[in-house]
Amino acid sequence: RSGGQRTAGGVEDREQLEEWRTENSWRSGGQRTAGGVEDREQVEDWRTENSWRSGGQRAERKVAFSVTLGVGGYYGGYYGPTSTTLVYKDILTNIGNHYNPTNGHFTAPVRGVYYFRIALFGIVERNSGIHCNLRTNGTVTLKAGLWEYIAKSQHHVANAASLLLEQGDVVDVQLGGTTIYDDSHKRNTFSGFLLFPV
Repeated sequence: RSGGQRTAGGVEDREQLEEWRTENSWRSGGQRTAGGVEDREQVEDWRTENSWRSGGQRAERKVAFSVTLGVGGYYGGYYGPTSTTLVYKDILTNIGNHYNPTNGHFTAPVRGVYYFRIALFGIVERNSGIHCNLRTNGTVTLKAGLWEYIAKSQHHVANAASLLLEQGDVVDVQLGGTTIYDDSHKRNTFSGFLLFPV
C-alpha cells in the first residue's frame, strides 16, 4: 500500500480490520495466549480475502466507460463496412482507460462481474432491419436488433447483460451486416462498468 493509495484506502482497511477484531474480541485475555497463532492466521485469511483492496487493484475497482460512434449519417451496409467491429471513437467516459478507441475493444483489468449495454439507431427501410452482437473474446454473447415489415421508419434497439469476465477478456460490438445511422444526438452507444471483483 504505497504512495497515494495508502492515503486513499488505508483508513477504510484499518476500520474493517478493527471491525473484524471487535467481532472476535472474545479471544482476548487468557484465550489470546491459547489461540494467538490461530488469531494471526485468521487475520491473514481476512487480508487475503480482501487483497483486491491493495496495490494497483484498488484503482481497478473504478472501471467504467461510455462511448458513442462518433460518425454522422449512415454507417454500414451500402454506406460502409458490414459485419465489422464497431469502433466507437467519441469518448463520454473512460475511467481506467480500459476501452480502446482505436479498435473498439474493452479489456477486463480484473476478474469480476461487469455490466454492459449496447444501443443502436437506424432509419430502417421496409423489409430490412438493424442488428449487432455483443461479443466476448470473439464469441457472440447476446444480440440487439429488429426487423421492419411495414414501412420506412426510425428505430432504437438495445440490450444489456451482466457478465463474469476473467482478467484480459475482450468485449466488443459487431455490426451485423446492416446499416445504422448517427448524428449529433449520439444515438449509437456502448457502455460498461465493473460491478464487483471476484
